[in-house]
Parts: sequence; structure tokens; C-alpha cells
Amino acid sequence: MPSVPSVRPPVINIPSRIIPHERKDQELERLCFFPRPDPDLAPICRKAWNEIADANPEYVQVEIECQEGLYESRNWSGAILPTTRGQTYRGSAESPESFAATEVSSDEYREVFGTWIVPNAYPIKDLRTGKYIDGTYEYYTWVGIDGWKNKSAAKIGVQSVVVVKDHKIVGRYNRAAVLVMEQTDDANEIRIHYFNKFNVEFGDTLTGCLRIFWDDSGRAVRCYGTLYNRGSCQWTGAEIDVPPAITIKGISTEWILAGKTPFWGAEAGSIPPWAELPFPNYGSSVFYHGAAIENTGKEVLMSRALLLDAEDIPSISERGDQIVLKYPHLYLQ
Repeated sequence: MPSVPSVRPPVINIPSRIIPHERKDQELERLCFFPRPDPDLAPICRKAWNEIADANPEYVQVEIECQEGLYESRNWSGAILPTTRGQTYRGSAESPESFAATEVSSDEYREVFGTWIVPNAYPIKDLRTGKYIDGTYEYYTWVGIDGWKNKSAAKIGVQSVVVVKDHKIVGRYNRAAVLVMEQTDDANEIRIHYFNKFNVEFGDTLTGCLRIFWDDSGRAVRCYGTLYNRGSCQWTGAEIDVPPAITIKGISTEWILAGKTPFWGAEAGSIPPWAELPFPNYGSSVFYHGAAIENTGKEVLMSRALLLDAEDIPSISERGDQIVLKYPHLYLQ
């Protein structure tokens, strides 16, 4: 069984307002605040960082809760938005052209950065009866490093949960979380760490960041993650020790929407084993200010959405710095 990462808040005392502009880079690292990008090498990221620093958000001391997480099954679906090197790729996520979008020819990525709107998640209705389908729906909005072609991954973001019983919504909530894992066929081996006391509401605008540190041998030994809620003007962060079993390489970065629908039983009608289940009802979500930072300090901007079970969208050259994903209605005959 892979060892579980150690996730904890910063060990130093943090004032409620840290005044980021007055802090040195080493202090920001110890505080687990957003790293300050170089204005020449990463101007877009620096602009986004300045906006957060100008707001001088309030720090929230979180309690870390570790649970089993990401119960993989065939009814997962989602969208992966990987970085590219200023190129636009045609084709689906399964095409060789699209896979090429995550190749790295020189330095590894050390950081991923992005802002998104927490989807206003709802359950799926039975199209015959118009009633919600019972079960627990899970929706994830993340920024992450690796996980696309490398089995290990580090992600930070939000898990949204909707619980339906007797066709009525009985639970609906969000939990901020960080996930550092080695992919495995046994879901019991995967752990997710929740940031309790950091409040996230549906429709909130969040900014997330992960920063990776390697030792002299090239192994990722630690990282830290930061979340900022623009609605509440609050932020939090955590340090993560990466165990040797988890081999984060920094070969790709992603902006991820994923969802799990409950298994459709007899009530939803007969569905053949080969049928793809629909993407959970996100409504719509927007990612922007997306970028990755190489070890050189240079930024690489998000420029293409590779979508699974979701509608395709224009490239960044046509849309600008925003990518919009809308829930595609799927009708099963």
C-alpha cells in the first residue's frame, strides 16, 4: 500500500492579514501563500498574484481531515485542460495530436495556477419521470500537476457533493481539499485531505495553486497548496510531504472538472454495460488565469481543453483566457 502523504497547515503562527506585498519570497513559502511570479518571465501570473496580494485576504487556519477518496468507477467523466506550448491541437482527447499537448521538451513544471467558478451542481433527472435519480453525486474542480500521463498526481480544489434520497435533495455542500496520490486499482489506497473550516459556497470564485519542490536527485519531496476564495476574501494553505512511493515528475499540469454519478439501477431503465453514463449536471463552469510555471520561472498558459464526455470548445486563440464547459444533455434510448 502506498504511503499516505503528510498534509498539515504551516507550522508557524500566521496573522489574519499577512500583507503579501511586504513579504519576502521565502516568507511566502513558509506561510504557504501563493508564490510570487517573476514579472518578466510570468507576467500573466504576476498580474493575477498582484490582484490577490492587493486584496490582502484573511487567513483561515484549517483542520486537515484525511479520508478515502476518489472512488473510481466507470461512471466517472470529466474534462482535462492541459498546458501546451502555445499551440492549438485538433481532435479529441484520444487523438495523438491531443496527447502531444502534454509533452514537455525541457524543464519540468514546478507550479500550476488557476481561477475557476465553483459549479452550481445539481443531480440528474430521470427523463421519463422528471424526478431526481437517487444516490450521491460527486463533482471535482481542481488544478493539478501530473496525472495525465504520469500515474502520480498532486491536485488542489473543491469536492462538491449532492445527496438525493426518495428523489429529493437531502444534502448539498462543498469541501476544499488537496490530493497527492499514486494512481492505483484499489480505491481504498487513495486518500483525500479536506480543509475543514474553509468555507466554499456554490458559485464562489476560487484561485488554486500547487508548488512542487525536488531534491538533488530529481524526486519530488514536498509541495504546498494554496486556495483563495474571492467571495469571502479568505485564503488557506497546507504543506505536503511527498512519500517515495508517489513519483510526481512535473511533466504536465491540468485544470480538471470531474464527476461521479450514482449507478443507474432498474429504476432508470435498462442500460447496456457498454453505455456511457452522462456527465453530472454542472450547469456551466469557467476557468481563467490558467498557467503553469516551469523550473526556469517561465509561464506556460492554458490554451486548449481536451474534453471527455463534454462538448468541445474553441481554442484560447478564439476565446481569450477563458474556457467554458457546459453540461451536455445525454439521452439514452
